[in-house]
Amino acid sequence: MADISDEQLESIREAAWRAAQAGNREEAHQHAQALVDQGLEGGYQLKSMLYLEDEDLEKAMNLVNEGAERLPDSWSMRLLQADIMSIGNQGEEALKILEAARKLPEVESHWIDIGEATVHGRMMEIDKALNLLQSVEHPDAINSAMEMQFALMDSVGRHDLIIEVAEEDLDLLQAPRDGAEAAILSRIMTQVGQAYWYEEEDDDAVEHFLKLAIAYDRTNPDALYLRRELDELFSEKSLTYELELKGILSQPNNEGQPTEMVFRAHYQIIADSEDEALAFIRQYEPEDIASAEMSILSVNSEANEEEELKGIYVVSPLAEA
Repeated sequence: MADISDEQLESIREAAWRAAQAGNREEAHQHAQALVDQGLEGGYQLKSMLYLEDEDLEKAMNLVNEGAERLPDSWSMRLLQADIMSIGNQGEEALKILEAARKLPEVESHWIDIGEATVHGRMMEIDKALNLLQSVEHPDAINSAMEMQFALMDSVGRHDLIIEVAEEDLDLLQAPRDGAEAAILSRIMTQVGQAYWYEEEDDDAVEHFLKLAIAYDRTNPDALYLRRELDELFSEKSLTYELELKGILSQPNNEGQPTEMVFRAHYQIIADSEDEALAFIRQYEPEDIASAEMSILSVNSEANEEEELKGIYVVSPLAEA
């Protein structure tokens, strides 16, 4: 592929991730390959992720090995290579690659620490992983490190330790700069809320952290699960609803003046009626959305054959109508 401009590359990157998020796999692969052809790590990252989602570990491994050979001075390419190798149960080899990556130019060692912790976690060397993660102090990485700490603690049932660390260290978390970082914070808050729930220590704390989780990322499936489990509502006459809503949200503009945004959102809900489904939405959503004027654009329903708990199962991002 001929050299292309930075603007064209950025356009390809955005198209690639949009296609991947929308499930357009062939298109996503094509865009990712265009980035790989340019020798860009983002292309290797996306294409290897697509291969893993296709359960084709061999292709993912071959791809990142090719990238590491093509970009010998890239520490982040080594990080990706080690991650894929550890997925393929090559943990010891992955650790050697990360050790070598520490000596490469401009290495950001805090991400190598997280990479090593990931490998140790997959090797079930939990204490080694936690020690590495607890040493991470860099503001760019501390949120990711704490999320991984809590995930590892949860995997071995140490919910008491999650609560202990949260009470001491949550104030170290950094404010999100974009949606991806907000999603990390949402998962952290959900993990803490779940820990209080499992330990049956403080119902108010569970609700507090769940509210924070939803504020950071209203689509978080773990937060939705926790909400349903806390409510624990069941009915033999419930239906599964697919709802498309339109709402008017009042927001301040850059000058602080109130403006109105018309939005659309999709929900999958198990409820006894449309009214109850709307009540679940208003209970779940952050206050500004819950209080918005909303109307149903479309609705489909079918019998709830699995006898699952009532509540919300899927929430889409807000889209401007």
